[in-house]
Amino acid sequence: MSIALRAGGLVNDGNTLLYGRLGASRAKLTATLPGNLGTVSSTGTGINAGLGVEHRLNRNVSVFAEYNYHDVGKTFTTNVAGADWTVTGKGLHTVSAGVNFRF
Repeated sequence: MSIALRAGGLVNDGNTLLYGRLGASRAKLTATLPGNLGTVSSTGTGINAGLGVEHRLNRNVSVFAEYNYHDVGKTFTTNVAGADWTVTGKGLHTVSAGVNFRF
């Protein structure tokens, strides 16, 4: 789950928006332990940031592309079957593209 604000500036006679995004992300981190010891999980919260471009094709249609990085990396330790296990989360990189229709 993530929420972000975006801000930027218009270029190309006002038809193209270059923007940055900044917000918060939250994700459940799950790891499967070896030797049929089961799974462990924890929830991590962190930032997300990105860059994008949106181009207006006409009054009702625009296309966009953006890159985002979500950092919900969290290290947690759990004790299973008498042993301590350390689980480390990783960041998530996403690239999105799409079409917006306005009515």
